[in-house]
Amino acid sequence: PDERFQTAEELLAALEGRPSVAAISSAATVAIPASMVGLPTVTRPATPTTPIPKAEARLRPPVKKKRGGVLVGLFLVLMLGGGGGGAYYWTMVLKRPLPFLPVVAAPQGQATAAPTSDTTARDTAATADTAAAPGAVVAAADTVAPAAALPDSGRLVLQGVPPRARVTVDGQPQQGTELTLLAGSRTVEVSTPGYQNYRATVPIRRGGDTTVVVRMTRLQPVAQPAQPEEPADPCAEPGPGYNRDGSCFDAAPRALFAPFVPLDDRVQGTPTRAMLWVLVAADGRPLSFRVERGSSDSHFTRLAGAFALSNTYNPAQKLGQPVEGWVLMQFVPQSR
Repeated sequence: PDERFQTAEELLAALEGRPSVAAISSAATVAIPASMVGLPTVTRPATPTTPIPKAEARLRPPVKKKRGGVLVGLFLVLMLGGGGGGAYYWTMVLKRPLPFLPVVAAPQGQATAAPTSDTTARDTAATADTAAAPGAVVAAADTVAPAAALPDSGRLVLQGVPPRARVTVDGQPQQGTELTLLAGSRTVEVSTPGYQNYRATVPIRRGGDTTVVVRMTRLQPVAQPAQPEEPADPCAEPGPGYNRDGSCFDAAPRALFAPFVPLDDRVQGTPTRAMLWVLVAADGRPLSFRVERGSSDSHFTRLAGAFALSNTYNPAQKLGQPVEGWVLMQFVPQSR
């Protein structure tokens, strides 16, 4: 019994591994022999009958501190700082009242309080001037300089004007693309060959620059109407169908001399005949000839053409009147 834990504090101290402190009672203790009690004497064992478990210290997991409060505080600080900076810029830099604050108007009959300024130095200077020159009127220190008057004209800059274009303003010709004009509304017109005229009304500001981009449209070529082709004269050119329907003449031209062509020394042998178209005028004169089929000797063909132009003819007849016409003739080489 002496080896057992007498109190709960001793048991807890043994489990936690710290020395136990016996509770001390304030009452007086009396030693009673064991023989008087009648209890058997028990020898104290060398080792405790009940082993005391050795408790090991357990590591507690670290407690994570919540940062919600820090983040909320930081967010509020940022909002207040941004709002204050924006209000300062809006009211002090832009000189505008805050839209969510009402503007209190001063009651009638009461002047608005003007901002006070340090007038000590100015009063001192005024006193000194008054003492130096009695009766002199002191001019106000704060004077506003008058604004510079704007000129009566402005500058007009034209961009995109084609070369050699004609520029007019209110009907007056102008030179160049940078013009100085009187303030007001001005009519600008640009013209150049091959483009549609550009016309615009431009406001000119006093002392300001106005830039106008000129965009001109190229004119499309006008399609010329097709000219009706005149029908070809069927009697102008000779050919296989010449005067087949009798539209050129009623009677063909006729040669007054037979077409026998004398030969010269340049013609070798006996050449073949040559067939030529001969154009005869209304007065019987030969005008020209065309070779329908040449001779075997080209020199004889040339001799035949010369003979055709030297011959005389009766002109063609159309309704009893002489007309111009072609006639096909065969020229024969004359034997030597």
